[in-house]
This record gives sequence, C-alpha cells and structure tokens, in this order.
Amino acid sequence: MKVELVKQKFGELKAWGWDMVGAGSWEDDVQIEPEEGEDRATSSDSEVIAVSPTASDSTSIENDFVEEKTKDSKDAVTETKLKQSGATIPITVLPRPRKPPVNDDGVNYIGFLPHSGYHNQRVALQNALLLGKLLNRTVLVAPVWIGWPVTTQPYDRLQQSWTDNVLFSPQSFNFSPVAVESPLNYLGPYPGILPAQPQNIERLAFRASQRLQGHQRLLNSHPNNLTAADCKSYKKECRHTYSDTFLSWEFLTDLSKVDGTVKLVDRWDIRERVLEGLLNVEPEDFYVMRDHDKLEYFFSYNGASTSPLVQPLPPGSRYRSLIPLPALAEIPHKVLLFGSLFGSGRMGRPHGEQPSDSEERVLFQSALVFRNPWIIDPADAIRKRLGGTNGYIGVHARIGEGGFLNRAKMNMEEVWNAVVGKLKVKRLVREEMWKKVGWEPESESVRMVKREDAGLPEENSAWRHLDDSDGWSLDVDEEDDETANFILQKRSPAPATIPPPSSSLRNLKCRAPLHTEPNLLPFNTPLYIATDSRTPTTDPNLVPFFASFPCTFVLSDFTNPSDLNSGETVDSVGDMLKLVNKLDGVPLGRLFLPFMEAVVAAKGFETVGTKGSTFSGFAQGAMHRAYMSDPDEEAA
Repeated sequence: MKVELVKQKFGELKAWGWDMVGAGSWEDDVQIEPEEGEDRATSSDSEVIAVSPTASDSTSIENDFVEEKTKDSKDAVTETKLKQSGATIPITVLPRPRKPPVNDDGVNYIGFLPHSGYHNQRVALQNALLLGKLLNRTVLVAPVWIGWPVTTQPYDRLQQSWTDNVLFSPQSFNFSPVAVESPLNYLGPYPGILPAQPQNIERLAFRASQRLQGHQRLLNSHPNNLTAADCKSYKKECRHTYSDTFLSWEFLTDLSKVDGTVKLVDRWDIRERVLEGLLNVEPEDFYVMRDHDKLEYFFSYNGASTSPLVQPLPPGSRYRSLIPLPALAEIPHKVLLFGSLFGSGRMGRPHGEQPSDSEERVLFQSALVFRNPWIIDPADAIRKRLGGTNGYIGVHARIGEGGFLNRAKMNMEEVWNAVVGKLKVKRLVREEMWKKVGWEPESESVRMVKREDAGLPEENSAWRHLDDSDGWSLDVDEEDDETANFILQKRSPAPATIPPPSSSLRNLKCRAPLHTEPNLLPFNTPLYIATDSRTPTTDPNLVPFFASFPCTFVLSDFTNPSDLNSGETVDSVGDMLKLVNKLDGVPLGRLFLPFMEAVVAAKGFETVGTKGSTFSGFAQGAMHRAYMSDPDEEAA
C-alpha cells in the first residue's frame, strides 16, 4: 500500500506510527509504567486494545542492538561499577532490525503467532523457517514472549492477545501509547481459511478497564504472598511473581546462521494491520490460514499442486487437517499468515523417510541455540570448573512441577540408567550399584493413584502436553518431542576413554569419597545436574545420582561459598541475575537461569535429559550437537 493511501485510511503517518513501521525506528523514551502480571486474553470474545508506535527522534533499533548485543560493546567502567555495587544491569533486547527490501517485487512472506513457553516458540520458529525455505517465502520473525505467555489459542484470539501486549506493555516494544480506537488494533479484512471473528470498540474499551485491575486481583488471590525465590518452576500460585517481557531472537541466538538459506524480516510490532505499512501491501494481498483447533494443520510433503489445500485427517489423528506443501506453494498472495506453528511433528516426512531438507532442519535448530554472552559466559565458567567439555556428563532433570513431578521417580530411574549406559557400565555392575543406592522407584499402580488424586488426565491423553503450560521453562511438552527426531540422533562421540575424575576439577572437590573398586571407577565421572528442583541436594528424586556418583554437582555448588568450592563462586552467574530489560524494567536473570543451566548440561561430553520434555530434547539434541561442533570449544 502506498503512503498516500495509508494516510487516507488511517490518518497522518505520525499519528499512527507508519513512519516507524516503514523506517524501522522506534521511540526511545516511553514514560508509562508497565502493567505487570496481567492475565492474558483467553475468552472467545476477548477483543483487545493496542497502542501504535511513533518516531519522535532518530533513535533506531539497530543502534540499540549494536550497542547492547555483546559485552565487548558495553562501557566497561559502567558495567564494573554496576557489578560491584550490586545494582541491576539494564540491557537492550531489541532486534537488529531486519527490514523488508526497498523493492520487494516478487518477494512473498510467511508469518505466524508464537504462544506458550519459550521452547514451544522456538519449535514454531523452526517450522516457520523450514516453511519459508520450502515455499520460497521470507519469514516474518515475531518477538519472543517470556514470563507467562498465553497457551495455544485459535488464530483470532491469539492475534488479539498479541495486540493486547502492545497496549499494556508498549514500553517493552519501545513504543509510545496512542488512542484506543487506532485502526491498527483491529484484525484486517483479509481473505483466508475460516472467517475472522467480529470486533467492536465498546468491547475494546471494556477490556481496558478490566485488564488494568487484573494484576491487583491476582495478588489478592494468593494471600501467602509467595516470592520469586519461592518459585523456581511455573506453579499456578506463582503466577503473580512473573512479569511478561519480550525479546528479539537475535538477542538470544545467532540468526545470521540462516542467512543465504532463508530470508528474514523482523515483525517486532506483531499487530496484523501493521503489516500493510511494513510490507507496503493491500488487504487483498493477504491470505490467513486461520485455525480453530489446537492442532489444526499438519504439513505433508506428499500431494500435488492441484490437491485440495486443506484435507481432513481421519478421527484419532493427532492433527485435524492435512495441508499438502505442493498445494500451499500455489497460494499467490504476497503475505501468508498462520496462527500456531508449534509441534516438532507438524512437518510430515514422506513415507517415514529422511527428507531432502534434513540439512536445513539441522541448520535451523543450530541457529536457535543460545549464543548470548550473558548466558554463555557463566555457563562456560561452570564448565571450566567441571574440567571442560570432556570432564563431565550433563543431566537435564525435569522433576519440579506438574506432570514431571508426578513421574519424577520413574523418569529419574530412566535418566540414571541412561547415564550409566553412556559410561559403558556392565549390567551386573549397574545392578550392584543400584542395590547400594537402596532406592525404590514408584510402581505403576502408585503412580496412577497419584495422578488420579491430583486430578491429572490419563497419560495417553492427546492434549496432555498442550492444555496447560506447566514446568520449569513453561514449555508445553509433546509426545513426539525432539528426543525422537531422527536428526537429533546424530550425536557427537563421547571421549574414547572416560576422563579421570576430580583431577580435572578446578576450585572444586567431590562431595563424597571416590570409588576405589575397578569396576565402579566409571561412577567417579563428574555429573552436572541442571534441574527445576528447589532443593536438589536433598530431593528424594535425585538420590540415585548423589548416592552413586560422588562428584555430582548442582548450581548452588558454584554460586554459594562452601567447602566444595573453597569459597570461590562463579561471579558471572550473579551478574546474569542482575539483568533487567532496559525498556520495561522486567528482571531477566531469573528467566535466563534455566537457559544457562541447560547450556552447562549441553556442553558435557554427554547430555541426558528427561523423557517427554521439549526442553530436555533441545538440550541433549540440538544444543549439545551445536556446542560440540564449535571450533573454538575448549576441551578442558
């Protein structure tokens, strides 16, 4: 859409922020307080209110990004003073940005709406990158929503939830507020699958008054006043301790790895109608693949360009409908929009075979591993204390909450056996050690009774990983998670011989005497347990590790002075915990802590995760493979 037409439809550019949309420049100084802990829209008529950005100065996202992206570019004196004073460290999390080409004739786009936990959003972006490659479309990259994001919703409701974010946390996006009645807050009159839901200004205004009171009601509903220190995992009673904030993928990862394979454009303002100005398009240039089901679309490599675009799948199928990729490629519209793209099994492989795009899949997964120095530096410091990459095995133990807590004993027995298997321990020796541990796992009957008492669904429920967002990093795990992905079976080889224990440890000693019997020497291998347990050293679910592996370590062994570390702590962990989003003041360290621990686990010579966890699948798969292939990765 030309600038003149935008003026006719929406008024002056500055009033609606189209100058920002076209130029990639955001207002840097927003003088309103964030609404923390707001409950996101879930009702079917949850229309929202939003704000539109303006550009009152020449400050650009790119300038902020370059200034804050790496530690090398920060003012060293200021940073040192902040660290020594114990003050918070404000950082910018904006995108680079990646802008549409000036002349984009022949360029088509694909977009999606993130939801649920970080790892769900990561899997959705991976799928979007793959679709962008297969369909020859530029991917519109949305922000990362961390804190307490909404769960899976139909397209219109999910789009409204994102518009809601722009209204109630405009400073998180570096925007200035505008009037409720901005036309940019409404869904566009775009063609597509299924009709859009209606909206009206009265409902938007009503939503505003309700949302402004939401956080205080939430606080009052939890009289025990749990604090952030009480809430390592995402329990419902901890909801009020989390504030939503939004990060760019470029801040956390290295998207430059996909350059040359798929093109990207930042969709930092994720409101639907903003795309008209950003991409210079008309409403008729859009095609929206609206979904009304949690698992609406499955993408198949099979089919022909003349196949029906949407085909129903048989009852009992995980997904509701099938979309042949050859037919999807025939859509002529410039902008193709989806709602949810989450699901590591959403992209079908022909006849169970390895597809020709396997290299791209590996590339996209590798591009989305953590690369931010605030996360990597403390993880590397801990890794060095543990003897380097070849010095330890990383364990990613999900036991803190929800279904993982219910299955903790069974899962940890499986993890323990997997670790011992990596060490090539013979079966009789394994059984001997298990007897010494003296730990009885729960029987299947006891576990099922606990599930019933807790009101949890049957374990074979098709919705168990999608109905709620429980767990350490708010990832909603799915049955066909990445631990089953054929790509992730290509693992980096373990050392030819098990490294000598303890001798490679730095400023660290084992918590129990080493085994001296020759057949038990493998159990002297150091372990690092990354876990959502609040009390890992006394947690009964982790007893087998501490009882059999004398050199088992957890995060507190590196952050709290003790005899184990001779009083020498890893200061960079404390620095990470001081981080706050410069734009909205939301603390980031607490949200980054599980990311950092996963990096430590992934950098061991072997990594073992928890069954059914997307987060664990990521740590022991894509993360482990990516870090092991880094040419500058230290071996010790």
